[in-house]
Amino acid sequence: MPVSAQPAIDTTNLLTILGVVAAAWAVISPTAKLSFRLCMTRRDWLIIWGIVGTIHVLVFDEVFRSLKVYPDLGPWRWGMDKNGAIYLLFLTLTAFVSWRSRTFRLSTRKLPLFDQLTTSLLHSRKFAELGALLSQHLGELVATSQIGGYRTRLASWIAPGTEGRLEDLARQLAADPAVRPTLAVSTLEKWRASLAKAISFQQPSDASKRAILKRLLSSHDLVTYLALAHPYLCLPAIKRVTEIVEDFQDVYFEALLSSTSSVFFTEIRNSENLCEGNRLRLPIENRLLNFYCKDVRVAAELGKV
Repeated sequence: MPVSAQPAIDTTNLLTILGVVAAAWAVISPTAKLSFRLCMTRRDWLIIWGIVGTIHVLVFDEVFRSLKVYPDLGPWRWGMDKNGAIYLLFLTLTAFVSWRSRTFRLSTRKLPLFDQLTTSLLHSRKFAELGALLSQHLGELVATSQIGGYRTRLASWIAPGTEGRLEDLARQLAADPAVRPTLAVSTLEKWRASLAKAISFQQPSDASKRAILKRLLSSHDLVTYLALAHPYLCLPAIKRVTEIVEDFQDVYFEALLSSTSSVFFTEIRNSENLCEGNRLRLPIENRLLNFYCKDVRVAAELGKV
């Protein structure tokens, strides 16, 4: 009786997938590769390798069956087969990588890579890519520096007033040389000083984020590009940004005023009120004028920074 040949392992799907991945990786720029590394965490890599491992198990199922380690989950359902499952897994992997590249947060472990990526984009004048990256992470960078400012002010408020305390002690000693600070007062001041020091302590990651933000926004070319291409990006945090980079607001408005196609002139034209003579109005969509002119105290406060 002739012995039937064992079915050969079909690796066509696997080779096609690997070929597409290798071709895509070869043509993308080094900056895009850094961006990909930036958005992937250890948990993401675990999910990716889990999907890749499942695809290999399905392709080499005969090998695993002969070793009796293949998980037997019963017959295929809903008209699916091995090839269909491989395709769905690859589609899921592609969708997951695409989703993670748009929703990732800047972790402390990724700060050196983020610094390397932004430096590369800044010095190669790839402002479009850098602007897209800042639109995702500028709020996080500014929030970190803002928290540091709040902590510094809180620590200053908690810390014992050294000058006032020395004046009081000098006055008391002049009146009665035998007077000495009580143990309770000394203990309380030591506790307040320790608490203030703990609150004002700045994490290395916070300092790194502030340094990255200051280096980027100190570039006049980048600020000019942001003013024209992303004019509303820095508005919510412009006060904090101006505290970090003193001339940011000046460069920002110089760029807006130097181009008649900027959002500033566009909003001025859209603010003409043709129904009430020569008066101007502030529609909600004119975000720049609304930010500065709806409450004049905002403009006055920012003018002092």
